[in-house]
This record gives sequence, structure tokens and C-alpha cells, in this order.
Amino acid sequence: MSNIIKKNVMVKTLLKDIDRRKKEHYKKFMKYKRYNTLSKTFINTMNAVSVSSLVLTFTPTAPIAIIIAISSTSISSVSSAVLNSFQLDNKIQSHNTSYLQYADIYREYNAKIRRNHLTSDDYDDLLCELNARLGLIEDSSLPIRVISERISNSNPPIMSVLELERLTL
Repeated sequence: MSNIIKKNVMVKTLLKDIDRRKKEHYKKFMKYKRYNTLSKTFINTMNAVSVSSLVLTFTPTAPIAIIIAISSTSISSVSSAVLNSFQLDNKIQSHNTSYLQYADIYREYNAKIRRNHLTSDDYDDLLCELNARLGLIEDSSLPIRVISERISNSNPPIMSVLELERLTL
């Protein structure tokens, strides 16, 4: 197998891993966005019930309205505090940014390797650029999941610098 073919296979392996990471970040983004929307809908509903019940306290049959207003206000406050402690907005933004960055890098480098007549030096430059950009993305993104030892052997991470140097020699 020639050196150029090995480098092409390495780039395609990296792109396959990038595509997997892109999909995982998108799943996390959508999951957190759904949780956030449902939680805020619940909190807003409880606030609406609270305000309506407080208005009803001015009527002669007010004792039940006071209980409903206090209950819904308490539930809304606790729910809001719990939602803020999970920091879903930050997680949503981080996973969305990572998804968009991985999608951009996948699209760009997939187009680059489809060009004909790339030389060994072109592949070297491409791999260096790709690893540099991946390093920047990984430094700023939240982890997708915790990988156990068994899974990490069957699902290798992006190629290390040592593997890159070994193939470029």
C-alpha cells in the first residue's frame, strides 16, 4: 500500500470519527433543548396559575385561591432554581457550537480529499490542518459521553500525533 493511500485512509478515518462526533453533539443539543423548553413551559404555566390565583384572592371565596397561589408560586420557584442549577442554556449553546464546528470541518475536508491528484505533501498539510482544528474544537467543547475502557478500544479516538508522524515518515 503506497504512502498516499495510507494517508487517504487516515483522513477518511478521521472524517468518519468527525461525522460520529457531529451526530453525537447534535443529539445532545436536541435533548437539552427539549428538556429546557419543557421545563420553561412548566414554570411559565405555574407562574400563570399563581398570578390568576392571586387575582382571585380578592373575591369572597378566596381561601382556596390563596392555597393554589402559594403552591404554584412555590413549585415555580423551586423548578426555576433547579433549572438554573443544571445550566441547560450553556450546555445547549456548547453542543450546538460543537455540532456546527464539526459539520463545517467535515464538509470542508471531505471536499478537499475528493480532489484528484493530491500529493503526499498535500496530505501532510491536510492532516496537520485537520488535527490543529480538531484540537481547537475539542478544547472548547463539552464531552459527549464518558467512555469506558471496553468502549474506547472498540471506538478509537482521533489519531494521535505519534500515529500521524509514523505514517508521514
